[in-house]
Amino acid sequence: MITYQQLSKRNQRRIDRAYKAFAAQQPCIVSQASPVHLHHYRSQKFNQFGFPVGMGLKPPDILILPLAPTLHNQGKASIHALGNERFEAMHGVNLDQCLGQLHDLFWQRIRTISALKS
Repeated sequence: MITYQQLSKRNQRRIDRAYKAFAAQQPCIVSQASPVHLHHYRSQKFNQFGFPVGMGLKPPDILILPLAPTLHNQGKASIHALGNERFEAMHGVNLDQCLGQLHDLFWQRIRTISALKS
């Protein structure tokens, strides 16, 4: 199976656009509320896969998580106020697992669409 990093930049952009549109339609991973803000998830573990993770470097859209506005960047309980670890502890979520579940659902839909086109 080919990995995201092995794709051409053009195909990475295609996947990013499709995933961003998909994530925008999903409910918040914590509260299940809609509409959502799209949070670019940063984690040091993504550095080993070649994703930019430093300050000032925007991760690719394939690393987006849908969050309610109050949980994204509005208020003391938001991920921007707390950081990843404290956010996970406060809200009882595992961001890596949430991202993995979203990716599984996204790729399942992509395969379904591809099968329908065949």
